[in-house]
Amino acid sequence: MKQNGLQLTALDVHTKEFDTRWRGYDRDQVNEFLDIIVQDYEWVKHELLRLKRLSDGMVRSPGDMELLNKLEELERRVEELERRV
Repeated sequence: MKQNGLQLTALDVHTKEFDTRWRGYDRDQVNEFLDIIVQDYEWVKHELLRLKRLSDGMVRSPGDMELLNKLEELERRVEELERRV
């Protein structure tokens, strides 16, 4: 389950099932799972920032610029997901 600093994989999120009770899902169980997701996104955000700072000091080739653009796109997606949570 824990891989590259992340506690969840995409498959973990996709296949997670919560127990149901009389009035729906177990809220504590759902909240615990969401807490893990939030921690993972915080880790991703921190790692993106670290890599961006590291890349700022490097000489860039055209391939490097493509990677930086991908990192920036990932950063935008993480920020969008944070707003949704």
